[in-house]
Amino acid sequence: MSTTFALDSPRRLAPAIISIIGLRTALNAAYRAPLPFLTYIAAAFGAQPESVGWLGAAFALSGLSGPFVGLLEEKLGRRGAIAAPVALFVAACFAVPLAPSLGLAAVCFVLLGVSKALYEPLSTAFLSEHVVYERRGTVIGLVELAWALAWILGVPLFGWLIEAGRWWLPFVIAGAVGGGFGLAVLRFASHQVVQPTQSHAKVEPGYLTVIRTPGAANMLAFMVLIIGAAQLATLTYAPWFQQQFALTPARLGVVSIVIGVADLLAELATIVFVDRLGKRRSLMLGSVLYAASLILFWLFSRDFALATAALFCIFFFFEFTLVTGLTVQSETVPAARATMQGFGQASNALARIITSLIALPLFIAGSLAFPMLLGAVMIGLAIIVASRQDTRAA
Repeated sequence: MSTTFALDSPRRLAPAIISIIGLRTALNAAYRAPLPFLTYIAAAFGAQPESVGWLGAAFALSGLSGPFVGLLEEKLGRRGAIAAPVALFVAACFAVPLAPSLGLAAVCFVLLGVSKALYEPLSTAFLSEHVVYERRGTVIGLVELAWALAWILGVPLFGWLIEAGRWWLPFVIAGAVGGGFGLAVLRFASHQVVQPTQSHAKVEPGYLTVIRTPGAANMLAFMVLIIGAAQLATLTYAPWFQQQFALTPARLGVVSIVIGVADLLAELATIVFVDRLGKRRSLMLGSVLYAASLILFWLFSRDFALATAALFCIFFFFEFTLVTGLTVQSETVPAARATMQGFGQASNALARIITSLIALPLFIAGSLAFPMLLGAVMIGLAIIVASRQDTRAA
């Protein structure tokens, strides 16, 4: 049986954290970095820009597989449940260049998202089992650096290779990197802490535990709302910058680094402040400033410098709020952590699917005003939900 060790065992925990960050960077790069360039990917297959919403939904649709991670772990064990999505991810990445049509490319995108949705809950469960809640915001903030690194490295690479006519090559690179770090994860970050009750009592299925746990639904609703608002911004800022400032794909990739830097600094902020400030204060403060940033982006959208600064704020406060929410979510259902994180992945996917389908129609109907104001309203609802959430050591 594995024993729980906390953050004061760095020699044991450091290789696990590094391998998790590496694998999640590859997963997120293949999943996240293409989003500003979906119109170009569609055009590579001769498709119209209207198909972009469905491409965005294809990436997000796969997240609905998240709740099945508990079942996968029960059937294959922790190591098998990790190996399966890693193998799927590598196969899907290498299949992207072979896709003869946009429809089959979208199938590959779905498989990429499935691998992400199945692996990430297991990585969060591992950390939750080995790091005490009072210090978990620091460690989850470290691991979430992968989200920022994926954007900082992936978006400029996509922009440059799109202009070079090789939009598919970043997927191949992500698959190779992900496979290597996947082996490291199996070596350092796949052992599971067994709860004492598991050795002599029948364990309730994880999905039932989640459904019956007070507060789980509130936490999932909060995540749906804040992630949906971010997706509205993600899918509309690039068309706006192209329309208003005539940016090329390569220049758009460089501008988009601002988002990666915002993510990176936000995750560093969670490492420093969330455990010290408290989870509840962090959730509320981050949410309020996140909503304000969406409104400022709309108000300052015709000035390049101010719009870029507001875009930075949107993703800084979104990421700060999201990582804080992930920390709270990790302890919402302690008896079924992987399954709860899987439901979190599904809520993430649901938010992204819905907003992927409405973002561009809203943008076309009312420029930035409609998607940004809707996003602010969604965050307002999330604040109401968060005010009712038990954050334990908050």
